[in-house]
Amino acid sequence: MKEQVITDSYKGIIDEGWRYKIEGSLKAEGSLRIEIAKSLFVTGGIEAGGGIEAGEGIEAGGDIKAGRGIEAGWGIEAGGDIEAGWGIEAGGDIEAGRDIKAGRGIEAGLSIVCQGTIKFAYQLFAGVCTWRLITDGDKQIKCKRIEGGTVECGELLEVKNE
Repeated sequence: MKEQVITDSYKGIIDEGWRYKIEGSLKAEGSLRIEIAKSLFVTGGIEAGGGIEAGEGIEAGGDIKAGRGIEAGWGIEAGGDIEAGWGIEAGGDIEAGRDIKAGRGIEAGLSIVCQGTIKFAYQLFAGVCTWRLITDGDKQIKCKRIEGGTVECGELLEVKNE
């Protein structure tokens, strides 16, 4: 599978000052590597047959799905689901409007929040930030329920209705 690379000269990318934006959805048959010096916001969904890797943050108005892993230097945020065949790893927060699913484990430097279920096979770590002092809020894992593996680090808050 061919790797698709997104740079600041990618066709249709818009520099909004504090981040880059792509209107619509972003789809790659193989892996997707985002090589820009700011976070990327995609108004639709982001999908890759392989992995998704970003040095900064990634945000989508829809789902973020990868056949392998999803890794971002900062946060990962989706209006819909975040789903990876392998693991999900972010230097900052992980937030999903619906569910978070990882075939293996999940690691967040700060909190993990979703409106639905967090499902994973092995371990989940939240609040493992090494770049600043963390607060109790940084350790929160907030969702309706957890399925699968073990919460190794973080404070689980199962919220039924909000």
